[in-house]
Amino acid sequence: MFGRIKHRDASSDSDHIDWLISQIDRVRPDLDTAGLSITGRVLRLATSIRTTRAKLLEPLGLTVGDFDVLATIRRAGEITGSEISNAVMITAGGITKRLDRLENRALITRTRDPNDRRSTVITLTPDGKESVDAAYDLVTTTESAFVSNTLDASEQRRTEQSLRTLLRATDDVIPDHDGH
Repeated sequence: MFGRIKHRDASSDSDHIDWLISQIDRVRPDLDTAGLSITGRVLRLATSIRTTRAKLLEPLGLTVGDFDVLATIRRAGEITGSEISNAVMITAGGITKRLDRLENRALITRTRDPNDRRSTVITLTPDGKESVDAAYDLVTTTESAFVSNTLDASEQRRTEQSLRTLLRATDDVIPDHDGH
């Protein structure tokens, strides 16, 4: 299900990022590419996973963005648009478009928040719950199989911890989407 890597020497343990780094080293030997060897792989892996998710969700009539929103609502039970926006890290305008599309498909409902008339509470309809649960089944089964078939339990724990450490560190070195 996950794409093949091009430029790979099948007789070695190298991958596309090794090939890229060798090209960079050839033209810019002065650069420290240690970070790129990890971040490049994370970015390629993220792209591959996102592409696979999109293919899995397409028969359900969902995009990856739709799934993100529906899954956020499913976990919360009921939630405001600004809470969804923060959870999936997109703008208020972007979330409004997604919510409009999901509401038009009768997957969510929006009602006025009784505690704040300026806000709406978003919940899943029965069809929305059925759609997101079917999507969860496909995504978790496929991604768990991918990880389990690729890494043993010890490697999974180490990888998870390393990625968690890197992700936490981004708060310190990479500005958030507001530029702060």
